[in-house]
Amino acid sequence: MSEPTPQLNGMIVCDTAFQQAPSGKWCVIGSYNTVLVREFPTTHMPFVVFLALSDFTGNVAMRLVVRDPEGTQLCEVRGQFPKIPMTSVELAMPFPPITFQRAGTHSLELYHGNTMLHMRSFQVLQAQQAQQPQQRPEGEPPAEPTGD
Repeated sequence: MSEPTPQLNGMIVCDTAFQQAPSGKWCVIGSYNTVLVREFPTTHMPFVVFLALSDFTGNVAMRLVVRDPEGTQLCEVRGQFPKIPMTSVELAMPFPPITFQRAGTHSLELYHGNTMLHMRSFQVLQAQQAQQPQQRPEGEPPAEPTGD
């Protein structure tokens, strides 16, 4: 009988994730779906992808792949997992810094062996320069707030 395909229960991009001792609870810190950058190309700081899987039996290489809007692979992170009894598992996969060449919708693909389990997107956008506060003419009173 073949091993069941794991089911993805959660995939979160975040600044960091760690498991507390002694409770075993996971702390997922700084989750996001959009990366704002000043200019392109840019190198984004390391990040973590937190995964929650059910029907997981291990004995497999898992990998996460980041692709740009044209489908070019930017980075791949792999993890080899030993055989375990079928269970639910939560884990964090850290990524090194990644260089983004352009704005747009990027993808994050999760593979179990050679089978893609899931693909999700995230945005990489160029942040607009901070707008200067509007100057009012000398002697003009500030605007009255409007009530809704």
